[in-house]
Amino acid sequence: MKFHSNATAFLVVLSVLSPLAAAVQPPARIVDAHHHYLDLGGNSFSSWLGGLFGIFAYLPEHYTADVVEPLAESNITLTGSVHIEVLTDTPFGGVEEAAWVQSLVDQGDAPELRAIVGSCDLGDADNVEECLSEMVGASPLVRGIRWILDYVGPFDGSSATHVNAARKDIDYLRGGADGGVVPDFEKGYALLGEYDLSFDGQFAPEQAPAMATLTSRYPNIPVIINHLGKPRLVLGTDSNATEPDQDILGEWREGMALLAALPNTYVKLSMLGYIVPDWITEERREQIIRDLVLETVEMFGPKRCMFALNWYLGASISDNDGLGSIGPSPVELTDYMSNWLANYSDEDREWIFSKTAETVYKFGEVGDEMASVEGTQDAMGSDPSSSVVASVSSGGILAILVSSTIVVLLC
Repeated sequence: MKFHSNATAFLVVLSVLSPLAAAVQPPARIVDAHHHYLDLGGNSFSSWLGGLFGIFAYLPEHYTADVVEPLAESNITLTGSVHIEVLTDTPFGGVEEAAWVQSLVDQGDAPELRAIVGSCDLGDADNVEECLSEMVGASPLVRGIRWILDYVGPFDGSSATHVNAARKDIDYLRGGADGGVVPDFEKGYALLGEYDLSFDGQFAPEQAPAMATLTSRYPNIPVIINHLGKPRLVLGTDSNATEPDQDILGEWREGMALLAALPNTYVKLSMLGYIVPDWITEERREQIIRDLVLETVEMFGPKRCMFALNWYLGASISDNDGLGSIGPSPVELTDYMSNWLANYSDEDREWIFSKTAETVYKFGEVGDEMASVEGTQDAMGSDPSSSVVASVSSGGILAILVSSTIVVLLC
């Protein structure tokens, strides 16, 4: 089963509404610093997610068809990618996921993969150290941990609170007795430094000052901010709105400035439709996204920014997290980003499109480590070649793609 970009049907419309400028040469190579492989039918460690939303999959062959090959046809080489965890079962599902992804690499299915960011509940005092220890042993590609933190109140499916935070219904960053970080979470977070792991930070703008405080206490732990810091619906829900809500942006800027002041922070330029859904359909919407991307690059500098597709299933779900109906294809997003960055030097653009991710996720260490495990069998003993790719109808997949609930899960 192949999942195609759902932006394809709108190409003619887009060429009129928001044409891609041809003045800037796209990068010859890119790294996708954030994407997802998953197989909810074939992997027992995804039972929580599969129980909620049914059985579907997005595997390396889909990623190759949707991302790698279209980029190559546009003379853009994908030289590396980073798999980001997909809400595995606790407490040790993230370990099993890392081993499964490693097996895809071992059998040659994912040659572009250079790093894995695994799942571990850092606030689980009883299991966190064992989880981290087993995680780094599950794959030589493990470079970091992500535990999604977005919390602005009890989960109801309509706010910025992420369903992952609903597992415990707690704000790990602000839920401590003094309104600060929960102590057990901080203890687990501190362990990342002992295992030489980074932290992929996904949180709401309201939580950014607390994240900055935590980050400042552990300068040895790199923090990679997901999805531009996640300002949400800056135009509100009015499809005719043209001016962003300055209160939303002000709160975002305050938090991002605190984080940018810390030298161990980085940011992914990704999931832009979460900020302005369907931004590729109108020039004004694109301008807002462009300005926020450039503002972010100015805050952090090119060597601390990384391009990412956030790719799985299709263009809309990858770009807007269910808040809109259309998103750019990998080629289109690369072109947009390239044009927005036109005033930066070739060297700066190279950092954003590839070198920052290569550096932060330590791509240079992959070769030696992979050589040491070449020819080993999957630690979990599974055979992904016989895994269930998708056991729902195409109509079921469409329901998943347009669901405003499923898409708040994976990104």
